[in-house]
Amino acid sequence: MRFEMFADGTTLPKELRMYAESRVGTAVHRAADRLSFIGVRLRSENVNAPDSPVQCQIEAWMRGLGVVTAQHADVDSYVAIDRAAALLEQAVLRKLREGDTSDANEHELYAALTSD
Repeated sequence: MRFEMFADGTTLPKELRMYAESRVGTAVHRAADRLSFIGVRLRSENVNAPDSPVQCQIEAWMRGLGVVTAQHADVDSYVAIDRAAALLEQAVLRKLREGDTSDANEHELYAALTSD
């Protein structure tokens, strides 16, 4: 799984990148074998305001299931990452359940078509 982190208009501190990798990795560990790419983007909603919320958007590319996205905004970058990762975890698990359901439906349909 490839992990990339982007920040619009700023340089990311090493500690923030390490926190994001750890937190997002923990959030998606159950689906790690299905993930090909994780992208984390941080951007300030208003660059000119010192206390402007930071928006964290995380994309997870899941093999055979598509892209899952989660986002959250907070004044604290660490909180924005943490909340977006929690939302991503829920979305990934929901996508896995949907994928399992559709696989089961395909097997049932195939069995019905091939039975006498």
